[in-house]
Amino acid sequence: MTAVRYIWRGSTGLREKEDAKAQLVGERLADIEKHHGELKAEHVLDDAKSDNSPLHKYFDWDDSEAAQKWRLNQAGLLIRSVYVKTVDNKEVRAPTRAFVNLRPAEEADRVYENIVSVMSDEFKRAQILKRAKEELGMWRKRYSDLSEFADVFGVIDTALEVA
Repeated sequence: MTAVRYIWRGSTGLREKEDAKAQLVGERLADIEKHHGELKAEHVLDDAKSDNSPLHKYFDWDDSEAAQKWRLNQAGLLIRSVYVKTVDNKEVRAPTRAFVNLRPAEEADRVYENIVSVMSDEFKRAQILKRAKEELGMWRKRYSDLSEFADVFGVIDTALEVA
């Protein structure tokens, strides 16, 4: 039987990010899934309510603080949900986000800027293109074991080399 080793991935903003903690959290999540036959956020939250749960400390239990964070999350979702559709010379372009964040994802304070002004600024445009390449590379890495995407991976590899 293969042992499962849980680790944290990337900058998640979770407190106490040592891999030993990731192992404990991963095992608890696996236990919750086994107990319920599936893993849902509601199951995780129910478990985390107990002070004795290893998941408890990863949640904000101060209701006013949690409410403020939730509203900020909703505001970010609102910003990211607005798209712009442009028409040039009777050609309709595919909708794109109206506002983009130029800061790295791991930074807590996101600042959004109008896509038109970002794409008109050479430096900011380069930042967006760099991020797009990074995200494309991460997607490729995440699904690299799926042979069904072999043709797509070839195109991505070429695009990443050229760009």
